[in-house]
Amino acid sequence: MEVQWNATEPVPATNDNKVAPQPTVSRDALARKEESTGVLTFTVIENDGTDQRIIWLIGLKNIFAKQLPKMPKEYIVRLVLDPKHRSMVILKNNNVVGGITFRPFPAQGFMEIAFCAITSDEQVKGYGTRLMNHLKEYSKKENVFYFLTYADNFAIEYFKKQGFTDHISLDKEKWGGYIKDYDGGTLMECHICSKVCYLEIPELIKRQREAIYQKIRNLTSSHIIYPGLDCFHSDKKRIPIHLLTGISNTTFFYQLEIRIYLVKLFSCRGIILAAD
Repeated sequence: MEVQWNATEPVPATNDNKVAPQPTVSRDALARKEESTGVLTFTVIENDGTDQRIIWLIGLKNIFAKQLPKMPKEYIVRLVLDPKHRSMVILKNNNVVGGITFRPFPAQGFMEIAFCAITSDEQVKGYGTRLMNHLKEYSKKENVFYFLTYADNFAIEYFKKQGFTDHISLDKEKWGGYIKDYDGGTLMECHICSKVCYLEIPELIKRQREAIYQKIRNLTSSHIIYPGLDCFHSDKKRIPIHLLTGISNTTFFYQLEIRIYLVKLFSCRGIILAAD
């Protein structure tokens, strides 16, 4: 559809000269797209002795060992293959490209996240965000609403983006003595809300943003874009401010008129009006 307008009219970007807000891309947009097409799958596995799951767990162990070089490899192997631990893995074309190893403590009401990593070839694609959101949905099904983890300095920002905080609200009686302390790590917690669908958060935020923009457009004219001034191509050096398109119907213009009136009134009486 071709849109035309005159130079003396506001520049229309949408109907009624309303400028639509710029679309924003969510952090896990690519991951959601690949998941919808079947390229990515997310599944929880444990060491049940079957060949396929052992292969996936070994692949996940190798990712952890490479992405977490400060963590002893023997310790990684022991936890990943421990039957008490589970792992949510990301499968891309049936190959493990990342995952989270965790241990659930359902009686205590929390899960401990031991390791979390994405292979270097697949980072910065939103896989980590999508992975954590899947784990949150899984924990809701398990009736567990708290995550606890020790994060090193390199992982703190990632966990903060996923809703973790260093303020621990879970009673220490429930987790004290159940999880291992890590030197140099920061204990962080994430509370899972049962009423939130974490897999739909990007769409939820998008709808909220659109509703806010619509409310702003209903209350203001800030979304209308006017063409630039062409009066200075002539010999004019200045023009009255009320002739500027879009100024005369703003609150600023009325305040300015009142200001000018007060300046004239007080100046006649020898009173200096403060600038602000």
